[in-house]
Amino acid sequence: LLNALDGVASQEGRIVFLTTNHIEKLDPALIRPGRCDLQVEFTNATTSMIRAIFLKFFPGEEKYASDFADAIPSERLSMAQLQQHLMKYKSNPKQALIEVDRVLSSSTNEFRWNDITHWLNQLGLAQAAPYFLAEKVCSVHQLRDFSAGDLKSYEISTKGDQQRVMAMVNGNKLTKELFKHVNKESAERLIDKVLVPHKHQCKAQILEKISSNNCEFSGYQILDLVAKFGRSFSDTVLLEAFDTQAKFNRLIDQGGQVKPIKSSNETTSAEIGEKDHLGRTLSEILSKWKLSE
Repeated sequence: LLNALDGVASQEGRIVFLTTNHIEKLDPALIRPGRCDLQVEFTNATTSMIRAIFLKFFPGEEKYASDFADAIPSERLSMAQLQQHLMKYKSNPKQALIEVDRVLSSSTNEFRWNDITHWLNQLGLAQAAPYFLAEKVCSVHQLRDFSAGDLKSYEISTKGDQQRVMAMVNGNKLTKELFKHVNKESAERLIDKVLVPHKHQCKAQILEKISSNNCEFSGYQILDLVAKFGRSFSDTVLLEAFDTQAKFNRLIDQGGQVKPIKSSNETTSAEIGEKDHLGRTLSEILSKWKLSE
């Protein structure tokens, strides 16, 4: 391939296009300057792109186009998904707008795993989401060029947390397993790994909450909650932490949005980091998040 680009097999007067869904997996020698002179990321559809593609299918339908674009969150859907939806109703712009929830519903799972808030929450690092959003890092794909050191600017300051993020970005097998939602049996095994012996009497209550909350927990969430609240805090605080995490998971799954934290005298990065070390509860974290249902 390298020879075809600029070796003995290369030709003059041509333009070569390379496409990939995983640029981070390509050999740097392949995409260095001189071989790949221009890199363009094709993101999901922005509001203006959504409106434009609607008008391509239905020229002159300005009102429907604007309503359609307003109904779909920016960068939620790919252009291919929009095209597929519009093809179904290519002779009926009104119906294409009415049925917009169908295409949004079909994309929910795909969107969840690319959305930075949901992704960080699964990793047990939900408190960092407002800092990413404040810098307009909204998609997991945007992390591909990050290094562990870059994460310090987003309130992911410990080496362990940085390794967790980078391992997930790089597809580490164990990290991916802990990132997933776990069943009751898997949850019990994880709890046994970190719960101190004298706290085992509340394990049954935790497992009951996990199975009765109508909410799924990731492996990382369970490990972190037990490690943080199961050693020095009372059983009541530990159980409340699971309730709070369950509530937050449901809000995120239902489309709750986390608003970026803005710099102010009242809330600074240093202040937040300091309070984390003092064992701040999840409820306090959520109050700083300004979560809107």
